[in-house]
Amino acid sequence: MASPRERAEALRERIRAADHAYYVLDRPVLSDAEYDRLWRNADVELDPVKRAALFIKMNDLVIQKAVVIPVTWRNVLHAAANNLAGIDLNSWDSIFGRIAYWYRTS
Repeated sequence: MASPRERAEALRERIRAADHAYYVLDRPVLSDAEYDRLWRNADVELDPVKRAALFIKMNDLVIQKAVVIPVTWRNVLHAAANNLAGIDLNSWDSIFGRIAYWYRTS
């Protein structure tokens, strides 16, 4: 039986090989048939509600099968006038995505 160190190194090598095949050779070697099926269905689905449901299922598959660590870097200073409303300041996304909802108060 391989030691934990040997198993970890074997896993690292498998990840490196899969990374190389995907990004350099454009020949993925790892796949998930259920995820691929959902992706193909979402690619041709015209109903936005049904399409969103497919992407939610895809997200659930990723969450159930992998460790996902979101990493974000927001090196942006946000400022607003005292009489500007409709701005949702948060640390996750850009405030400009909701710029259509901004308005001036008196």
